[in-house]
Amino acid sequence: MDGPIRYRGRTFSESEINEVRQIVAAHGDRSRWFISREICRRWGWTQPNGTLKDIVCRGLLLHLACLGLIELPPCRCETPYRLAHAKRPHPVSVDQSPLVGRLSDLRPIEVLQVRRTPLEKLYKGLIEQYH
Repeated sequence: MDGPIRYRGRTFSESEINEVRQIVAAHGDRSRWFISREICRRWGWTQPNGTLKDIVCRGLLLHLACLGLIELPPCRCETPYRLAHAKRPHPVSVDQSPLVGRLSDLRPIEVLQVRRTPLEKLYKGLIEQYH
């Protein structure tokens, strides 16, 4: 590892990443849910209302796994979050050459709602690619 990792505004030191590795290794037969809650308990990582920051911790674990810094146990059940399994929109080719001129030359400019219209796929593709 080349130093600290930043995730959601917090910096995690190399020693914290090593502690995560130790917890994952010690509880590799348990669920990701259990591992994230164990990390939260050890670090005292809670929300202002005292609830463990379990979801944020699981996000951290996935981030570390994507970086190749840890290996998580396999998922035990499919997520109920339907958007997690949504297909990615197809990339959209757009002329990206700069427009030169005055804004008034581009009139009329129209803002449209595209939800549930044929333009929705185009919109989602552009957001996916350029946002």
